[in-house]
Amino acid sequence: MYFHPPPQFNIVVLGILFLAGVLPGWVVADHYWYGGTDNNWNTAANWSSSSSSYTPVTSAPVSGTTVRFLNTDSIMVNFSDSASGRIYIDGDSQVEFASGSLKSGRIRVGGNATTVHPVWTISGGEISADDGYTVGAATPATWNITGGKITTTFFFNLHAGASKTFDTATVCNMSGGVVIAPSGTHIGECGYGIMNQTGGVFYGTGNAFIGSNGGNSENGNGYWNVGTEVAGKYTGTGEVYIAGDLHVGGAANSTRVGHLALYSGLLSARTIMVGAETGCDTVWKGGTLVNSRLEGNMTNEGSTIEMANDFSVTQAKIDSLADGETFFEKYQDGQIGTWTVTGTFAQTDGRLIFDIASDTHYDQLVADTLDISGGILEVQLLEDYFPTQETFYDLFSANTVTSLDLSLLVPGNAHQWSVTSDGRLHYQTADQVPEPSSWILLSGLFLWGMYCRWQRKKS
Repeated sequence: MYFHPPPQFNIVVLGILFLAGVLPGWVVADHYWYGGTDNNWNTAANWSSSSSSYTPVTSAPVSGTTVRFLNTDSIMVNFSDSASGRIYIDGDSQVEFASGSLKSGRIRVGGNATTVHPVWTISGGEISADDGYTVGAATPATWNITGGKITTTFFFNLHAGASKTFDTATVCNMSGGVVIAPSGTHIGECGYGIMNQTGGVFYGTGNAFIGSNGGNSENGNGYWNVGTEVAGKYTGTGEVYIAGDLHVGGAANSTRVGHLALYSGLLSARTIMVGAETGCDTVWKGGTLVNSRLEGNMTNEGSTIEMANDFSVTQAKIDSLADGETFFEKYQDGQIGTWTVTGTFAQTDGRLIFDIASDTHYDQLVADTLDISGGILEVQLLEDYFPTQETFYDLFSANTVTSLDLSLLVPGNAHQWSVTSDGRLHYQTADQVPEPSSWILLSGLFLWGMYCRWQRKKS
């Protein structure tokens, strides 16, 4: 979902109100941008000041100062130093940060009530806001991230408190660049906030919250879309790595609603917690999910699911990545893990991958209920491992099997693999070495064993 600023508002009226300081809630700034000369930050004629001893702003804001943008033109910001201060982007400002480096205190976009829509674009350079980023708290705003590096030691907050409907949502469109955020990642904390990620990499070193702030927020309604769907096709290369818990909404009657969708790209999170509040949902249509625990129910309609055991995201790990290398490739691919689903795991399409590293070390799925009617269950042998004769693997554990499509009973490498009556994968003979290093067993092969195991439990 993309937004464009509305027609220009009367800059003279707003300018007078700004300088007079009469609008409620507006922070009096040390420097105001009015433009009129060009779109260059370093042109002193573009600036005005609230102090009698005005010093032109020719670099990043000095520590402790506040800069507010209010204009009808786009601004190209190019910094080469790391001074620190607060920046407010309000009115109908269209601000682009393109190169250089900026160390700021707090950056607020749409932080004061107006009738117009600011747009902030980061296309390059490096920005560090020690006091965090707050977008859309008092006025709906748009944040475009097409490149560059964004870091903070506090929070990444798509607040959206001013966005009371979906049509007025505060939106972050991320198609490139890198974001490194701590535990305070909030998408739609107090209103409709939408994170559309079709590219770039988002690293969350702690927890993340969709539709809340993890505390006392109310009326949150957050959306995090990884990839996009256009005419039934899924595209996008975005990657999300959350080291801790990814909360999708809140508890019942909490007024905190979260929506999480994976269409393409990659989403990695140690724990995904789907809230019980009415409206909370997840969509799994494509891309790759890397997960250790999902609290709630899940229906896989096309995603590839990988299990892992290391979800820690640190600056040292990020810095160690070679050009073109992904975090998943270096730190998670091929790891052995146990994936727990506390509710029902259903699969109608997609792939569920089981890695086997040894006779006793392999991926496992533990679910309350299994409801698998389609897709592929893929077994991959890691490194130089080859199963010994008469080896058994307990890949599944479930309390209930509610649905089975027995037409999917199409075994692969049938002379070597089978499923026993108690639901265990069985390698029968090691006489032949298969040409590929992995076997794809359609879901029926496993489910037949699960069905027999379930039937025996019932009896």
